[in-house]
Amino acid sequence: MAETVAERAVALLESARRLYREAVREFESGVGEGGWVRIAVAVEKASGAVEQATKALVLMLKGKLPSSWEEDRVLVELETSFPEVARLRIRDRYAARLSYLSRFRYSLYSSNLKLAEYELEKVKEYLDDISRLLKQLQ
Repeated sequence: MAETVAERAVALLESARRLYREAVREFESGVGEGGWVRIAVAVEKASGAVEQATKALVLMLKGKLPSSWEEDRVLVELETSFPEVARLRIRDRYAARLSYLSRFRYSLYSSNLKLAEYELEKVKEYLDDISRLLKQLQ
């Protein structure tokens, strides 16, 4: 039986939440051991969570997923077409989360545990907002 667009979007959001929970576990484990590799893995999973949640929203609103080179254009379209997406600044927050999280993968920035913890909390807020939007759209 074929999944509906809404079911696929919900599955993507569930995947995002799972990745986020894994990211938090990796982070906590890395902090406990002083393991920067685990923190890098946590950041990678958190980035994946942001991407999956954004795909869930795009799928719900557009009915299909854009190619990677279309993502930015589609997010701009969503912000101009859906006031709640614009109000929540989804495009800006998506780009910010991915940008800030990438710094932990490629620099000594990752040694700042408080900042990493802050970014993980921002990912949670982003996922919560996308979740609320999807519930409104169902």
